[in-house]
Amino acid sequence: MQFAATVLFLITISTAAAEDACPSTEVVKFAGLYANPHLHPCQKDSAGFSLVPPMGYPTKPQVKAMCAAEACRALIKDTLALKPADCYLSFSGVKLNAHKMASTFREACDIDTDKEH
Repeated sequence: MQFAATVLFLITISTAAAEDACPSTEVVKFAGLYANPHLHPCQKDSAGFSLVPPMGYPTKPQVKAMCAAEACRALIKDTLALKPADCYLSFSGVKLNAHKMASTFREACDIDTDKEH
């Protein structure tokens, strides 16, 4: 099941065609999040934010809901641990900067990346 999800992820995700597109190593790095144990519980608590696949940046109410959910805080921390590059990925045609999104959550949720979850 996890293998199928990873393959599906790699098929549906492509790097953006812009100058600031992420290298393929960034795509592979994020593919591992599909197997993260916090993903599905966070998806339920995210106030409608689509994590798989992302459909855009989260709204303020979605960020607030995710900051309040322990599963989302753990998932955000796991994402930050990947040290996302400041570049753009294209998820089914939606261009997102993973570094920007992760940093926004770190600040909004006051997540300390030095502590264990």
